[in-house]
Amino acid sequence: MAPRLRQLRRDAGLSLGEAEHVLDPGDSAHFDSLTPHRPALRRRDRIPQGPWIRVLLYGIAGHLVAAFLIFLFSLGANSP
Repeated sequence: MAPRLRQLRRDAGLSLGEAEHVLDPGDSAHFDSLTPHRPALRRRDRIPQGPWIRVLLYGIAGHLVAAFLIFLFSLGANSP
């Protein structure tokens, strides 16, 4: 049975044997499974930014929540 591939990401492609094929979103590929194949990134020099942006935003949000809680505790400690 030949594998089928549907392109969903913008920065990925397909490597079949020695050749790399560029696939755009919505493209599909049908190939013989005996041919050596693997997914291939078109932009190998680019660092994926999605996870790093999430880590940065969660870190900032976590620090803001912690600062707000410290502020509330300091108000509660100073109240009569």
